[in-house]
Amino acid sequence: PITTPLHPRLGIIGGGQLARMTAMSALQLGCDVIVLEKNRFSPAATLATHSLVGDWNQLEPLLELASRSDVITLENEFVDAGLLGLLEESGYTVLPDSRTVALVQDKFHQKQALQFAGLAIPAMREVSTPEELDEAICELGLPLVLKARRNAYDGKGNASIRTRDEAASAWEKPGGHLGNPLYAEAFCDFTTE
Repeated sequence: PITTPLHPRLGIIGGGQLARMTAMSALQLGCDVIVLEKNRFSPAATLATHSLVGDWNQLEPLLELASRSDVITLENEFVDAGLLGLLEESGYTVLPDSRTVALVQDKFHQKQALQFAGLAIPAMREVSTPEELDEAICELGLPLVLKARRNAYDGKGNASIRTRDEAASAWEKPGGHLGNPLYAEAFCDFTTE
């Protein structure tokens, strides 16, 4: 038989709205919740059994959280996947695991994995220069969406291109002019999300 602690301890990296919703559900299941956030006034802190203040992109605060938790999860993918791997190597359980987090941190690789798994995705291609963006426009047609491969979410890091005249300003919006890795994706009409 599998035995579990009387009050399983869930460690959550990040204390935002998603962590708050996770904490609400975990508390209903009888879990203790430990939240690690960069400040003590996070949305999840008011629900947490324990709230730790520290930078979750530093190993020491992560180890502190891990030492108090049976399982560690995270509210977003902006945590250093290498540090999560170090937690796993130290014997801590991280869900999703560090390999999964590393995969989803690069949206282009994430989409490739989804395609490899047999899911339908819009046509896409990497673009590293404005010239490659022009090639993508020829290949994928207009409209299309130019997207940052990393650190983009909820529409941030994306630029829609409906005409060729919009390509130059779209290149700058997700940081192409700063060297941010980008990809172009065919526009996908949808009626609901």
